[in-house]
This record gives sequence, C-alpha cells and structure tokens, in this order.
Amino acid sequence: MSRNSLPAVEVWERKRVGAILRALRDSRDIKLEEIGSWFTPAKSRAFLANIEAGRKAMPAYMLPILCERFEVKPIVFAKAGAMTEDAA
Repeated sequence: MSRNSLPAVEVWERKRVGAILRALRDSRDIKLEEIGSWFTPAKSRAFLANIEAGRKAMPAYMLPILCERFEVKPIVFAKAGAMTEDAA
C-alpha cells in the first residue's frame, strides 16, 4: 500500500509520532545517527528520518528503547485519547 492510499488518520498519526521523536531528539541535541546506534541491528539515518517525517510508521519494538534512552514514559507517544476512561 502506498503512502498516498493510507487513511488520513494514519498519515496524521505517523507525522504526530515523528514530530514527538524529533522534539525529544532536538531537546537533547542528539543526532539521528546516535539514536540509530541504540538498536541492534543499528538503524540508519534514512530509516529514522523517514519516521520523523511521517513517511514510515515507528515499529513498536522501538518504543521501550526510545522511552528508556529519553527517560520518558510511553504515554509521551500515546495516541490522543488512547489513555482515556472510554478506551479502557
């Protein structure tokens, strides 16, 4: 499925998660290459840039590593409304 055929909400979600990753990275002055080295195997700069730009979805396995390294709770990346009582 091409990016153009994705539902608008999925495209928006990818961009939202990418913006959060970028904000965390910028706030700590960390380069994409450094983040890539946190994973085994290492992730390329291009792979991470595509996540930040919303062109790729962030794989779920990355979440705990990013949260640990950035010292944030997973809720930082949670979808709006995902942690409400209605979702429980």
